[in-house]
Amino acid sequence: MSLVQGAAAVVRDRRRTTTLSLLLVVSVAWLSAAVPLIWTQRYYWWDDTVNGAFGQWYHTGMMLRSGTLPMLEPSTWSSGNLFAEGQWGQYNPLIWLISLGATLVEHVGLYVTIVKFIAIAFGAVGTYLLARHLGARNELAILAGFTAPFSGFTTYFDAPSWVTGLFAWSLIPWVWYLLRRASLDGKNPLPAFVSAYLVVTIGYVHGTIALIFVLVGLLTFACVEKNRRSFLTTLGVGILSGLVALAVYLPSVLTASVTNRSTTRIAMDQFMTLDLSGIGMSGIPTALPQVVSWWWGGFTAAVPMAYIVWAVPLLAFVDLSLVSRVLRQKLDVVVALGLFFVFLMLPTVMGPLRYPSRMMPYLALTAILLIAVLLSLARATEITYRRLFVAWGLAAFGAFLAWAQAPNMYKAHVASFLLVALATAVLFTLWKASGRRKPYIGQGSAAVVAVVALTSLAALVLQHAIIRAPAWPDQGLPATISGFQKQLPGAVNDTLVVGDPQKVIDEPGLWDETLQANTWYANPASVLNRYQLVGFSAFNATLCLEYLGGTCPELLRDLFKVRDQTGMSLVDEIRIDTIQIIKGDVPRRLWAEVPDGWHIVQDGDLTQTWVRDVPLGPAGGVVWASPGVTVSESARTNTSVTFTVDALPQSGDRTVAFSRLSWPGYSTSAGRIGEPVDSFLLAVDLPAESVGEEVTVTFRPPGWTVQLACIALALGGAALWSGWAAWTRRRHGPEHTSRGRNSRVGV
Repeated sequence: MSLVQGAAAVVRDRRRTTTLSLLLVVSVAWLSAAVPLIWTQRYYWWDDTVNGAFGQWYHTGMMLRSGTLPMLEPSTWSSGNLFAEGQWGQYNPLIWLISLGATLVEHVGLYVTIVKFIAIAFGAVGTYLLARHLGARNELAILAGFTAPFSGFTTYFDAPSWVTGLFAWSLIPWVWYLLRRASLDGKNPLPAFVSAYLVVTIGYVHGTIALIFVLVGLLTFACVEKNRRSFLTTLGVGILSGLVALAVYLPSVLTASVTNRSTTRIAMDQFMTLDLSGIGMSGIPTALPQVVSWWWGGFTAAVPMAYIVWAVPLLAFVDLSLVSRVLRQKLDVVVALGLFFVFLMLPTVMGPLRYPSRMMPYLALTAILLIAVLLSLARATEITYRRLFVAWGLAAFGAFLAWAQAPNMYKAHVASFLLVALATAVLFTLWKASGRRKPYIGQGSAAVVAVVALTSLAALVLQHAIIRAPAWPDQGLPATISGFQKQLPGAVNDTLVVGDPQKVIDEPGLWDETLQANTWYANPASVLNRYQLVGFSAFNATLCLEYLGGTCPELLRDLFKVRDQTGMSLVDEIRIDTIQIIKGDVPRRLWAEVPDGWHIVQDGDLTQTWVRDVPLGPAGGVVWASPGVTVSESARTNTSVTFTVDALPQSGDRTVAFSRLSWPGYSTSAGRIGEPVDSFLLAVDLPAESVGEEVTVTFRPPGWTVQLACIALALGGAALWSGWAAWTRRRHGPEHTSRGRNSRVGV
């Protein structure tokens, strides 16, 4: 066999090995993701996935099918500023695809579960490829791929509920891998930018912060190595991603002054924060760290949210004399790990940022990568029994911390310790017998893969046999489109639900009569009570509106009170034509008598619905004018109102108010945007000379021109850069583009 033929055979073998490894990673990832379903069939149809994300996807998909994207929706009031909400993914084609799919299926619970399985497998594959690029042996890269998607926080928070967190996490390994290929191997930077673009445009701020930390790690590595090309490539992707981030987050920042997120406070309220003892027990699958939250009582978490991976004790097999050299070569991982850890220890309230524990999946990813790399490149040549005893000691210490935090679960912690100790002993035996390491799967490493896969699955089975569900209870909402479309059959125009379904959540048949949060998007009725991440604070205070859309019972009384500034009732100001009352939460005395001008269209076991005798029509138009001001509305869209000024007083107020929230971003063709009427209604102050003029009031997200410019610059810059890189590679060959990998030119 010639030298060329031999090299080709090696390449074929490596490709075959990689293909088989990827298939194995995906298969085990899906098996692992299916473990929670053994006990909880609705595991991935849970909490904020149902209340928030699904409705967003469904609504976005329906809008896309009509040829538009949602920007502002006056009838949903506090939830209607979609760019300020941040996590609707208006710039993200991946979210568009998922959203279109959500409109084409009946069993949306199954559809969402499949989407999450794909995201989990995608993250697993990305982790495997990144581990291989970092130099991990194949069987240990497979270990990373198996385990990274199933750290405790991902398993019990992001995967079942906070799906935007799951999506962002699943993309981060790909960004990292593709950035390394572009900056160190001279590959085209376009794939790295595309993956970074997808992370940022999900709108999950912790994912964007994780991207920043990855970029900082690679920039630090390039500086230390004095690799100018790597530094400039990473910086270029960072700048383009920063432009995208500016476009995504600018509306939220410029809208914050009127929302519930307007705080600049830095404080520690102990909610959803981890401490060092939690990190110390991160190798025990059943360990419950010390964490305070709304979702459980006391100081002990209800789920193993600090769990990273059962393989933590395997670090005992690392040769400490080799560690510093390996860590220097993988400095980006070390820097990112440090940044993730520091963020995890921050105060729990940092302005609009909450819950630093949301960074746990990224800390887990980086820690697992480091374990795989150290065991591959710095594993002790001589595997001694003393190292096995140290590994068992590490596992025992983690189990002790777990027992000290939750002594009533001692049987579970003993079982976890025995599982980790057994797996460690088997791997010790295999490594001791195999001698020196081999680069690809062979006689010994196949057994290692089998042990890793079985242990990972066993850890999940043990975990979910004991802790079967996420921290939140299953609210029992429908899982089919038809299940969301039978409520409020007699609703007319805009609807307000008074009361909080959460207060009567255990009532049988509740979701046959009403819904909550963004599930209303799948219902034909136009309901005000949607999910809100930010909310217009003055409006929410007036309606005592909660983030899931529930209201206080007293709102039913307050709706019909005369307001100070307009002399109108609140229900007229916000143009509500239908009111649904949650009987179990609203006292009977408040709904025993129907107000004049209204009638009952439905009186069920749990709800009663009123409709106006003469409907006013949906929100969005002119609702009030100061004395002496007369206008005629002529046109209206979700983002604009046009009216003609018929008469104005010579002096005094010349104000027109609209049944819209006074969000930052409105402009007017005449006069100026005035102070909100009755604390939240959009107002325009007209000049005396505008009689007879046609005036148009228009909304664009604040900083809209800057947003569009940033997106255009980012996309255009990425296209030009990738085209130039491809042209350079064709002209000069791959040697020219990869020259920077070993370059030590000053940065």
